[in-house]
Amino acid sequence: MEELIRNIVEADKKARNNVALKKQEKNSVQDLIQEQKDEIKAKYQEETKRCILEKRAEMDKELAKSIEQEESLFKEALLDLQQKYDTNRETWVERIVEHCLNS
Repeated sequence: MEELIRNIVEADKKARNNVALKKQEKNSVQDLIQEQKDEIKAKYQEETKRCILEKRAEMDKELAKSIEQEESLFKEALLDLQQKYDTNRETWVERIVEHCLNS
C-alpha cells in the first residue's frame, strides 16, 4: 500500500513537473510570438513610412512641375493681354469717350 501511495505521489510530482515545463514552453512561445509580432510590425511601419516619403516626393515633384507649367501659361497670357492692350489702347479709349459723350 505504501508503495502504491509512493507511486501515486511520484506520478503526481512528474505530472506537476510536466505541467510546469509545458507552461514555461507556452510562455516562451508566447514571448517569441510577441517578439516576432513586434519585429514584423516595426518592419511594415518602416516600409509604410518609406513608401509615404517616396510618394510625397513624387507628388511634390509633380506639383512643382504643374506650378511651373501654370506660371508659364499665366506669363504667356499676361504678355498676350499686355500686347493687346498696348496695340488697342488708343482705340479703346476713343470708343469709351465717344460712348460716354453719346449716351
